[in-house]
Amino acid sequence: MKRLFYILLFASAFLFYWGTARFIENRTEAEDAFEYAMMVEQGAGHIWFYHPHHLLYASSMKCVYSTFQSLGYSGRPFDVMMLVSALSAAGSLFFFFLFCYRRFSLRPVSSLIATGFLGVSYGFWRYAAEAEVVLLGAFFGLVSLYFGTDPDTKKRKVALGILFSVLAVLLHV
Repeated sequence: MKRLFYILLFASAFLFYWGTARFIENRTEAEDAFEYAMMVEQGAGHIWFYHPHHLLYASSMKCVYSTFQSLGYSGRPFDVMMLVSALSAAGSLFFFFLFCYRRFSLRPVSSLIATGFLGVSYGFWRYAAEAEVVLLGAFFGLVSLYFGTDPDTKKRKVALGILFSVLAVLLHV
């Protein structure tokens, strides 16, 4: 039953963000997102492809975009990058919920309410519906916190915490 709830939480958050992203007509605040999409289209030749503040973002988005193209996608990278942002937002909310529930020992309803407030906050929702780097880094940061704060300090969990922390920093500082 818990697994089904977790799957529904993730799926509904993703569909919410992906759905709202599709209906945004005014993207005047998203100049960075357009620059990121241009970086992915132009590849390593773009001057900011390996930007020091988000070293792995453009190359990882280029890999995702190339994968979509190999599967028959013929559009531009902006939509694929919005999809990644929506998935990252849903994943971030999932790990935030788990963090509240398992690390802070909040009740499931309290954890869900806290997760809901984060999910509909302006900044979170805005970046979840854009082709931006912020929530991909936040996702790996939350995963890192979740594994790094596990009271069961097995080497595997510590290593996962470190690995996801390094990914978060390399994606967005």
